[in-house]
Amino acid sequence: MSPAATHPTPTSVVIEAPDQLSEYAVVTLLAADRKIRVLPAAELGQADVLVIVTPVLTEFLRGRAEELLRTFPGPCILIVDRIDPAPDRRSPAAATGLLLRSEVTSELLTARIRQAARGAGHLRVAGESPTPPLDHRETLILRMLAEGLEIPEIASRLNCSEGNVRRILSLLMNRLGLSNRWQAVAYAFRADLL
Repeated sequence: MSPAATHPTPTSVVIEAPDQLSEYAVVTLLAADRKIRVLPAAELGQADVLVIVTPVLTEFLRGRAEELLRTFPGPCILIVDRIDPAPDRRSPAAATGLLLRSEVTSELLTARIRQAARGAGHLRVAGESPTPPLDHRETLILRMLAEGLEIPEIASRLNCSEGNVRRILSLLMNRLGLSNRWQAVAYAFRADLL
């Protein structure tokens, strides 16, 4: 077996974050994996994958992150704190992965980076439609979750009981095969419901 086969080239990553602390947090998650190498931003052209950390999904459409997505030819993973439903709904079509910061682990992030480097995975495909369709109330609940509202606030806005909101959300998540609220919000984003 050749040395190249036993020691594959590490996947190189550039991290774009709004501050050094966010960047350091991602570097720390990747530090244990010797098959992933973090490059400085100046070496973006040599990176296999771009990781962008942004507090709110719609904010990545502005400024440096948008410029990076236009110029970087490779796959991009977005790490967000929350998904903000915006009136200007341009889709981050250049992104191949969307992760919520609260759920990111070292194992999950390294797996997504490897998938992106291999060309697997997507955030959303043009023309992709949600399966199955959601009714008006389910859509409203997902939108309010994306705004960061809790169950009591959602119930108050919909003028129904908290138990009813929980029931609708539970049935919806079971039907879609989702395990938590963040996955439900990510589904709503991918399905263009927000």
